[in-house]
Amino acid sequence: MDVPVTTIRYLPFIHAPPSDISTIYTTLLKLVAIAKHLGQEHILVTADLAIYSKAQQILWSKPEPLDGLVTMRLGGMHLLMSYIASIGKLFGDGGLQKILTSSGLFASASTTQMLQGKHYARGVRGLKIVHEAMMHLFLTSAESYAKANGLPWLDEEMTSRINDLDVAFQERDRAVLKAIFEDVEKQVSAVLYTISRFKEHGRKQSSTFAYWASFLEAGDILLRLTRADRDADFPLHLDAVLEVVPFFHLAGRVNYARYTPGYVLEMKSLETTQPGMFQHLMKGGFVVRRTEAHFNCVPTDQALEQTINREAKSAGGVIGFTLRKGALLRWLLTRHITGEYAEMYKAMCLTKHQAREHEELGQARMTRDLNDVRTAEEYILNHCQDPFNLDEVPEKLVNIVTGQMASAAVEASLSSLPSKGNAAYEDFINGRLVEGEVKSFWDAVPRKITLTFADMKKHLTDNNGKRIVMDTEVLFRRLLAVSKHRDVDFKMVLSYELAAVPPSLFHDDGALRKTNKADLATKLESVCEELIAPPPVTTDAKTAYIIDGMGLVQALNEDHFKTFNDLAEIVLKRLIRILRNPLMDTDNVSLVFDRYNTSSIKSAERQRRGATATETLPTHQIIGTRTVPNFRQFLKGSGNKSDLLRFVSEYVMTNAGDRLPNGKSVVVAGGCHDGQEVKRVSSGGVENLHELYSTQEEADTRMVLHAISLSSTFQRIIVRTDDTDVLVILLYYMNRGMLGPEVFMHAGHSGRYITRERYIPIHTIALALEDKFCQCLPSAHALTGCDSTSSIFGIGKKTVYTSIRKQIESGDTIVGVGDIRSPEWMEAAKSLVLGLYGSKAKKCKTLNDLRYLLATTTDKSATQLPPTEDAFNQHALRARYQAMIWCCSHIPKPELDDPVGCGWFRDSSGLHQTLFTQESAPAEVRDITHLYCRDGECTDSSNCTCLLAGLWCIDICECSSSCQNAMPSPAGLEDQDAT
Repeated sequence: MDVPVTTIRYLPFIHAPPSDISTIYTTLLKLVAIAKHLGQEHILVTADLAIYSKAQQILWSKPEPLDGLVTMRLGGMHLLMSYIASIGKLFGDGGLQKILTSSGLFASASTTQMLQGKHYARGVRGLKIVHEAMMHLFLTSAESYAKANGLPWLDEEMTSRINDLDVAFQERDRAVLKAIFEDVEKQVSAVLYTISRFKEHGRKQSSTFAYWASFLEAGDILLRLTRADRDADFPLHLDAVLEVVPFFHLAGRVNYARYTPGYVLEMKSLETTQPGMFQHLMKGGFVVRRTEAHFNCVPTDQALEQTINREAKSAGGVIGFTLRKGALLRWLLTRHITGEYAEMYKAMCLTKHQAREHEELGQARMTRDLNDVRTAEEYILNHCQDPFNLDEVPEKLVNIVTGQMASAAVEASLSSLPSKGNAAYEDFINGRLVEGEVKSFWDAVPRKITLTFADMKKHLTDNNGKRIVMDTEVLFRRLLAVSKHRDVDFKMVLSYELAAVPPSLFHDDGALRKTNKADLATKLESVCEELIAPPPVTTDAKTAYIIDGMGLVQALNEDHFKTFNDLAEIVLKRLIRILRNPLMDTDNVSLVFDRYNTSSIKSAERQRRGATATETLPTHQIIGTRTVPNFRQFLKGSGNKSDLLRFVSEYVMTNAGDRLPNGKSVVVAGGCHDGQEVKRVSSGGVENLHELYSTQEEADTRMVLHAISLSSTFQRIIVRTDDTDVLVILLYYMNRGMLGPEVFMHAGHSGRYITRERYIPIHTIALALEDKFCQCLPSAHALTGCDSTSSIFGIGKKTVYTSIRKQIESGDTIVGVGDIRSPEWMEAAKSLVLGLYGSKAKKCKTLNDLRYLLATTTDKSATQLPPTEDAFNQHALRARYQAMIWCCSHIPKPELDDPVGCGWFRDSSGLHQTLFTQESAPAEVRDITHLYCRDGECTDSSNCTCLLAGLWCIDICECSSSCQNAMPSPAGLEDQDAT
């Protein structure tokens, strides 16, 4: 809409409390007087909710000086800020906040403020970026769903027209844009039907899908609100505002939930009660347009922030002006005059050509936004669970970043957000705003308790045994603040984590921090040339091929089989195809499976990937002729996987013998009823390989065991897997001389995201790297993040690779991590991790020293500080245990210690990580519920938290002057010492 440029004038300030009802009444009277002076019969006033609610109470009482002369509006910017905070409340801890921060788009502190509705512009932009990234994933999966089910989708002609639409937008050709849009809109109805079918199907299949589909709906509303303001579209504004109300109910924002419906009803009723004012609003009178640019109208309260408030708080304003009350009052009383002068001087000096479009439509901004959307999308694909991929998304509700499984109560609360919000909204409307209302408008609005992932965070217990749940960063800052007021050693305080979990190693919900292990593989592969195929074999060379059995099964396309027999037949055909491939010249194929022990150090990782603790038992009986159920869901349970692998193994052993070429064999390991058994199948029958019977749980180590065994017979070994852990173990054993002359890791596949296969020459990489590096690699990899251990926040695998090579070249003590059983291993591990923190760590001997140095010389957050010595010791014990498993791969039946006491503890639900052994915070600062006492005389420890902790009350306590626990004067302390 073509809205005229708005004239902004500064009015005198009223020196009184702004939310006081008498101040508001006086202000309204003055505004009415100004309107009459200007010849206006009616005035439109915009305010935030705190002032709007009280102003309406005044107007609804119909005072004679104001009756029929004032129309109140809710400030659009403040309403949108509250809506952003509602989205943050519902989706922040479900993965939204981690996507914004871990992808590198925003800093942690900024993201926290954004999702609380405090950084308006950043909050809008951040949500738009994640919304667009998620929408890309949604539409990609919707297209796959349409093709799989024969539903209509975009044809080539329509796709071409949409591309024309994008070009026309870039060229700012409004006429062409309108024509193309109208043309596309006529044809897109069938596609919209497909999308609705896909959304309905996804909501039924997965609570995670339903949760993020609700986020997309919330983002759509945000876009409509923004568009309504920018285009001065009043009907769209009112419709979008009504759509926001259910989210206010869900997020517990009861005041906005109460007043917003009434605001919309009043605005719509103006068409009959105040036709002139209604026409003014329809023509864009509810927004401010400061320049002639397109798509640049802003809400009135935002314009206030951009002009009067910005002038007051920026250079030349009140900030840093003076602290004298009289001078401040004089400045305030003359502010409207000095503001006018400032604006006129700006207009006189402004030589820069004003843009004809909003900054968001500029080429640089659009390019930046597009790059950030791609960054967010890539992060979700590479590090998170795609919530819209029906083949992979868990049935249950999970945090798509950490993999944390929602409790039943949280899942029930979050998977049906739209219906719950709409029900609360309709109850309010029908009960209070329609004829025959049963409740008063002023009756308390019940606060809807929407349980979110935040309710699953790890908690602390204060000195009174009270359960405390608090954001890690807030908790960390509060405890530091309290320590400054206590007579305690600040360095000692920082030797505690000051959080419910070690934030550098764990997420707030207790889930392990994860890193991209593939980055390490990329760095290791960079030391040699990439091989698309292994070199040709010589006439006398023999090749053995080892396959990760579970990886093979999971890579199967479920469209290619119907029954379990079909599935097993595909596996067998692939094995035979490898044996018949003349380019491979393979005589032996080993199919190696995992074992799924009920108590495993990988339990947390399996739950992160979608399995629940209750899925250890099979959900289906496997019969060859029976149809395979939803394949991806079926593979979530360890009980199902165990049964399936046994079925496939039995099928191969039963049917392979007659179909194998002479002299060729297939070895099956880990898939028999006794997981230790290994059987070889050939044209001569089935035989046991007792020397390879193994108790190893992971296929990773068992494949290496087979590679070592086969190296005595075969000159070339090829291991088929994509796992970086296997690459690390192979390099370790190649360096030790326990593998044959040529070993390749066959990685990659032609799939949705990875479209290349490659053969990684382990022997070449091992020769290019230092011996010490190869020996340190298993421990270093485990210390910096693998399936069973957490990564360290902010330290990726590329940094690890570069840092370790530099430390080894400089002769650092980290080489001690190469000897797992050495008593110096722990100190070497600490030295390695200290080196990952850069030059400042060189001044420190311990991690506690480094924490203190960084906390006192930088503004790093809790997650950016290294773990405490106590937390690191437990982490290092877990890493050492994992490295020990890897370095015992050559032993079929290794004798390993119980993981309990090695960084884990066991309860009725299984193994869990030991986070730390000391308290989370020292007693001097542990009472985070009050931070200081509020008792009267401080004589009863049940009331005085300081007395309970054995501490003196301090100056920030709120106890009375008769406090019996006050800190004595220095002289008094000396007297106590003398006695």
